[in-house]
Amino acid sequence: MKDYLILILKFLLFATIFYVGILFLSGWLLPDFLRPNLLFQSSGVGYSYKRMVEAESYGHTDIVFLGSSRAYRGFDTRIFAEAGYRTFNLGTSNQTPVQSYYLLKKYIPGLKPKIVIFEVNPDIFSNDGVESSIDIISNTDPDIGLLKMSLEVKNIKAVNGLIFSACRKFFRLSLLDFDYKNKNHKYIQGGYVESLDRTYRKNEGNAYYCNIMDKQLQYLDRIAEMMKTEGITMIFVQAPVTKKLYTSCSENKRFDTIISSKGCQYYNFNEWINLTDSIHFADGQHLNQKGVELFNKAVINLCLNTTH
Repeated sequence: MKDYLILILKFLLFATIFYVGILFLSGWLLPDFLRPNLLFQSSGVGYSYKRMVEAESYGHTDIVFLGSSRAYRGFDTRIFAEAGYRTFNLGTSNQTPVQSYYLLKKYIPGLKPKIVIFEVNPDIFSNDGVESSIDIISNTDPDIGLLKMSLEVKNIKAVNGLIFSACRKFFRLSLLDFDYKNKNHKYIQGGYVESLDRTYRKNEGNAYYCNIMDKQLQYLDRIAEMMKTEGITMIFVQAPVTKKLYTSCSENKRFDTIISSKGCQYYNFNEWINLTDSIHFADGQHLNQKGVELFNKAVINLCLNTTH
């Protein structure tokens, strides 16, 4: 029996080493289409790598922003600086509360905000978080928090991505400082991504999923409890989208009721400010700079003046 167990352990050890080795070589040598279960992406238009590196040494803040691309393309750190607030934008592409929780655990001790503004919407609460997990895994060094996050999303792509990231760190193959160049976007100090293109792309960003997941609501509760424990004021904000996109979601009223019940301030700016699609939006889901300026001033006047 003892020899049999030893044999099993040896096989498991060999299989693990073989799997990790093949995974690492695949990630390093093969193109994406030949490794569909191992997705590893440089920061691209979301500038995740640049944002995570900056967050490490940014220092204390008044406000930290959380959320998806509607957050990192929607909260301009310069506008809040003009109003007297030092802010940092921790938004990432398709970020769900599962990833938000990890990012808060990792960066709040260094950023030490007084307020966290979390951009929430039915679309992102209907997302499984796989894409966001891969984005974060690809652009930060692995740690225990990342392991917990990758296991939580329960998807082999996230786990494989973390294994590849760990191998890369083991062999001291540092993360690529990918300075993404795009004429339509510009990274701004503090994590904001400015939309430079003034053209409204009415056929882009119009996909909206409305099937709110219990897991995402559970992580929202964990975030709210964490902020309460840390003595940090939590404000939930829903950034405006185009009218056509907003009205296409059947979960709007239910979502507002759920978020309002969490014991924190909540403002759905689709109901508070009136914007014009062709003037204030880059696409269905994202504001252009004109829209951002109006939205941010409304956040400062309504949310922050109410808080203080």
